[in-house]
Amino acid sequence: MSLETHADGDTWRGPRPDLCRSTLRANQRQLHGAADDLRWQAYRFEHQAAELDAIAAARLGLAG
Repeated sequence: MSLETHADGDTWRGPRPDLCRSTLRANQRQLHGAADDLRWQAYRFEHQAAELDAIAAARLGLAG
């Protein structure tokens, strides 16, 4: 996730290096946002799984 640190003026070939850097930054923001969303969803699934385990244990008479 450090590609932008290599995106200096000598990196790009073509007439629009600023557009390339801007697109790279936007894509990285989207990627970070998607990763945050996935982490939040994983947290929610883990929490839900723990609740379901507790319910199952209580129904089987295994709770403390």
